[in-house]
Amino acid sequence: MKKRQVVLLLGSFLLVLSGLSPVAPALAAPNLASGCEALEEFKFECWTLDWDLISVDAGKAIAEALKEIGMEMTVVELDDAIFYDTIDAGGRYDGPGGQLVSKCRDYQVYEMSEGYGPAPNHVYFRAHSSQDYPMGSCDQYHQNATLDSALELSQNATNPTELKAALNDVQKYAAETLPYYPLFVSDDSHIIRKEWKNYQQLPGGIFTSFNIWSSLTMTNEGDEKFVMAYPSDAKNINPFEADDGRSAWFALNLYEKLTYYDKDLGLIPWLAEDYTRSADGTQVNYTIRQGIKWHDFATSGKYLTPEDVKHSIEMYIDYIAGPYYAYVETVDSITIDGQVVSIKLKQPYAWIVEDLGELYILPQHIWDGEDPEDTKWETDTTDKSLRVGTGPFRWVKGLRESGYVLERNPDYWYDGSTGMPEISDGKPGVGTYPKIENLTVTVVSEEMTRILGMNTGDFDSERYEANPPALKAVINATYANLKVVNTPSQWDYYFQWNHQVKPFDDVIVRRAMAYAMDVEAIGEFAREEWATPTYSVIPEAFWPDYFNPNIEKYEVDIAKANKLLDDAGYEDIDDDGIREMPGAKRGTPGFEIALTLLALFVVVPIVTQQKRKK
Repeated sequence: MKKRQVVLLLGSFLLVLSGLSPVAPALAAPNLASGCEALEEFKFECWTLDWDLISVDAGKAIAEALKEIGMEMTVVELDDAIFYDTIDAGGRYDGPGGQLVSKCRDYQVYEMSEGYGPAPNHVYFRAHSSQDYPMGSCDQYHQNATLDSALELSQNATNPTELKAALNDVQKYAAETLPYYPLFVSDDSHIIRKEWKNYQQLPGGIFTSFNIWSSLTMTNEGDEKFVMAYPSDAKNINPFEADDGRSAWFALNLYEKLTYYDKDLGLIPWLAEDYTRSADGTQVNYTIRQGIKWHDFATSGKYLTPEDVKHSIEMYIDYIAGPYYAYVETVDSITIDGQVVSIKLKQPYAWIVEDLGELYILPQHIWDGEDPEDTKWETDTTDKSLRVGTGPFRWVKGLRESGYVLERNPDYWYDGSTGMPEISDGKPGVGTYPKIENLTVTVVSEEMTRILGMNTGDFDSERYEANPPALKAVINATYANLKVVNTPSQWDYYFQWNHQVKPFDDVIVRRAMAYAMDVEAIGEFAREEWATPTYSVIPEAFWPDYFNPNIEKYEVDIAKANKLLDDAGYEDIDDDGIREMPGAKRGTPGFEIALTLLALFVVVPIVTQQKRKK
């Protein structure tokens, strides 16, 4: 036998032993720029945010679970810019109510957490097909008419009975169609220096986009300077773009809203001293407070007016590509009568007061004629006129990717005389607010650096909940100057499919994957005892009154998951442990490959050589 024949034969046997088929080679894992190309086998990428270790660990736990059903998922850790910019680009429509364009979102699956406000209308924005547009909250290209209809009913209900029934249906249909898969709620376990008191423990945490109270009432006998350490920079310092947790909490201290919430998530009039809703759900009237000064009052002489409110809402309406457009798309017209701003809606809307309460009210004398997409609102940190609001703090200085310094607003209007909820050390009386004199946001990427810095007094707290090792260290008094404050979180972790990528458009595949994901085990791996399984798109841990217990909870069942995939034709046809798509060509079995190669490279040449000798 010649050397070349021996080498080929050995190589062929090595291919057989390694499980690879020269007839049907395995597909390499997709690159980041994979587009919406259909998978040939279940090898795909799951994107996570590199700084969110809970999300990274949850992704790793999911990857292990999916191995049990013949799927190889690679967890890819990305920074904010790549992650958000990519999943936000593209969509079913070119804008809210726009033309159908079906531009692909360039990811396969991702795992992350997303916040929600005090009202459970987040599902509409995450799952209704009309919200699937660039920068829209629905970024999975899922469309189901039944789910859409239930979501619309939950938006248009005019009484509590209708609303409860509609939300029950939303949860039922979401569990059946799986636009995304809810995993667990991460407890808001905040580490803070011990000397700080009088923070407010609202559901969601002591530092959220709807908890103004902690910023107003926190006290520290030794120091009136509060330093918040962020894991990464605020995504947006433009108030028209500030929709992520870091950006929203930062904006909350500069700008204010029409309404806020008490400790039971009941609405409190704020910049509006009162509001009323029409019985048919098509109009809301706000009476705007008088005597509230803008930050630049010393130079402008300007007070908050109903015209400022009207102008702000109209800017959100005009900015249809912005993340807040979804909160105002039902608005038909706005009129002013004295101090009353009347907002007429296109149709009844159950959550209009909650939604309009998400908007930052901005000064018309600064923003009139301005483009909210102008880059100066994000990049220029030297011009104080770009940061004017009515909030408890006013702008001093800042630098992108580094941090920002705010100071107490000396003209702040709130004096504690009305609307104050109970706080940890009792209810403060009438006086000057906020109690903090200087508020600084600094960027510190490493968690251990943040913890050590808090313990030594360089920082006072961090924006997000801490990870279990740090929590245990604080609880066990490793860091003597720190404490943990627990509240129900406003962040639910979930698994998201891109429904434009085949086979994730197949509900059978999504259901099989759901049966493989043990949410209790995933939560425990990622968050230990600080995770609560969700089971529903409306988590019971946050909204017990709205949770529907009569839905498919996808208790882990590997046998059922495998059977679903087998019956649907997703089989591992080349015996490499990874399933292929239905209709894929079956590779030649290893034994047959060996015989074929043996005949081709050994038997045939030998026989031919013997014939020639004869």
